[in-house]
Amino acid sequence: MKIALATFALLALTADLATAQLTLYDAGIAGNPPQAPDPTTQGFALRSGGGNVGLIPISPDGATGLNAWEVSDSDTSPIGYAYYQDYPAPPTGSLLTFIGGTWELTATLRMTAGPTPTVFIELGSGPTFLDTTYRLELSIAGNDVVASTRTGQSFLCPNGVDGYHTYSIRKTSDVFYGNAEVLYDGQVLGTIPEFWYPHGSNYGVLFGAHPNGTVGRARFHRVEVRSLDDLGTSYCGPQPVNSTGNPAVLTAYGSPYANQNFLELTASDLPQNQFGYFLASLTTGFVANPGGSIGNLCLSGSIGRFVGQIGNSGAAGAISIDVDLNAIPVSPPHAVTAGETWHFQGWFRDVANTSNFTDGVSIEFR
Repeated sequence: MKIALATFALLALTADLATAQLTLYDAGIAGNPPQAPDPTTQGFALRSGGGNVGLIPISPDGATGLNAWEVSDSDTSPIGYAYYQDYPAPPTGSLLTFIGGTWELTATLRMTAGPTPTVFIELGSGPTFLDTTYRLELSIAGNDVVASTRTGQSFLCPNGVDGYHTYSIRKTSDVFYGNAEVLYDGQVLGTIPEFWYPHGSNYGVLFGAHPNGTVGRARFHRVEVRSLDDLGTSYCGPQPVNSTGNPAVLTAYGSPYANQNFLELTASDLPQNQFGYFLASLTTGFVANPGGSIGNLCLSGSIGRFVGQIGNSGAAGAISIDVDLNAIPVSPPHAVTAGETWHFQGWFRDVANTSNFTDGVSIEFR
């Protein structure tokens, strides 16, 4: 789905945010600031070469209301490139240690040109064979965008040229050199492996256009790397197995601080290509097989239904959403405050017109 202006309402950041966010480029919205800032003013260094490279503030980008920084490589020789690099300092340990843990690299951008994989986002720890890199390269195919990797994976991002969309690489396992998920507008498309990419000193957080002999152009609204902290306590599990032979599992990542408004829910081990959405309540409960479901509802009281964020499990068998803690969809919508404990659960269709649930997760917000 296209990104709406309201999605990017500016939030007041607290000092605690440093525990979640490692690096950030934010172009802002119409009038705030009046002009999209150069990424070099937000901690990034410009790396460029060749001719016919454009770096342009877009303030705002038409009716979207979003500011953006356009990176344009119109040099069709194999030497033209322009990208930005930040080598962030994790709160503890090295960047390699950070990348070996759990994190998410997210870029909200608008693709405007790129018949081959030229535009890219990347997180890498260094140039030696002990280091590791995760990278997505974007190209346009008709009305769609294709996200591909140097290790041969490719993922279709439908209607990717119709506006601003969010592309993410998310690593949810503490296994060093483990696989990471690829997401498009919050939808898990599949997984990619890490790889060693010996490219001199150009590592850290990178975004822009690399030399590929073709035109590449994108408007970057926001680029962010943040750690993913496991949140909450699981309860009411395991649920009855679904048609995969496994019970569905709910995990929560983000910050326990309500004012940071950072919470991601992921339901995994779902049947492929099935629809589902998430539920929330201030009250736990237990209802066995509601409405003929295979599973059990573990919430009661006023239950919020995230029907505006219905997802499809796709080939990966997973659904993820970003939760707006300022508007939990109960009636009336509720803003989470410090001291509240919220309980979440996923509800999804299974084969043969049945449904099932994930286990529950309880999160105490501070």
